[in-house]
Amino acid sequence: MIARWSSLWKGPSANLWDDACIGMVALLVELESLGTNVNAAQLTEVRRISETLLLTPGSLSAAGYALPGWPE
Repeated sequence: MIARWSSLWKGPSANLWDDACIGMVALLVELESLGTNVNAAQLTEVRRISETLLLTPGSLSAAGYALPGWPE
């Protein structure tokens, strides 16, 4: 879990987060640590948090950001 926490905070999207995102990142890490033992509501929450934190290509693109090497 600590490795995932660190990798999220080192990722490019983390540059856009503020202190208010700490709890959301913690919840995401905790839910992801459950692996395949998640229910539908938890899976939906993982997807929602991932989009809110701009961790998906679609959410980053929708927010007007792009990473080097992405198609225009």
